[in-house]
Amino acid sequence: MPTAPIPEPHTNGTSVPAVVAQGGASELYKRPFDLAVVTLAIVLLLPLWVAVCIFVPLAIYLEDRRPIFYTQQRLGRFGKPFRLIKFRTMVADAEAHTGPVWATLDDARTTRVGKTLRRFHLDEIPQVINILRGDMSVVGPRPERPELAHSFGRETPGFADRLMVRPGIAGLAQAYGERGYWTHPAEKLGYDKRYIERMGPVEDLKLILLSLWVASRRAFNENYVLTAPAHSTPCRGKGTMNRPQQGPRDAP
Repeated sequence: MPTAPIPEPHTNGTSVPAVVAQGGASELYKRPFDLAVVTLAIVLLLPLWVAVCIFVPLAIYLEDRRPIFYTQQRLGRFGKPFRLIKFRTMVADAEAHTGPVWATLDDARTTRVGKTLRRFHLDEIPQVINILRGDMSVVGPRPERPELAHSFGRETPGFADRLMVRPGIAGLAQAYGERGYWTHPAEKLGYDKRYIERMGPVEDLKLILLSLWVASRRAFNENYVLTAPAHSTPCRGKGTMNRPQQGPRDAP
């Protein structure tokens, strides 16, 4: 599998990784599959969607006003930048004085409403818009910020191989990785490459159900870790990055 360079941060998309579109044909099912899953979820859970779309923005507004949503640049397929959408869970301009940093456990910047949203993964719901736009898939490697992807690429050779497919919300790394969203880049790469090798509608459906199960368990036990079967555990890389004490999220 070819290794693509991670684009330098702040390039505004001018540097696109030269990834060979290997496996492009296997991704043909993705768009109709994603639209079918989203449509079915909206139809079956319509009352819940309505409640979330009303009460979550209202709770955010009542605590510290606007903005309701938080957008952040991430890398999509082939390194194409896009704006990922979330419900805001931190104080406004949380990175104004620090630049891009990872959220820590019990981060003081997280609002009271934000803690609840993160615990139940409700802050991720607006990413349905990213799926409908075609920026993301329901299942796939978690999209990284350009600055962090650049750093991970230096520490973990081949990290950009994850950019061969559309990023997603659910995935192997999200389900089996320690704390879900904080997994060492080398380990995350192993999970994501394994997913790319066997991706398909059946595999995606299994990972959606698995991710829902893991998310529900972690909502009540943040230290819950799903044990991966021995045959599916990727080899840990030799990355030299020290693992900080992080919270269960990949961005503010």
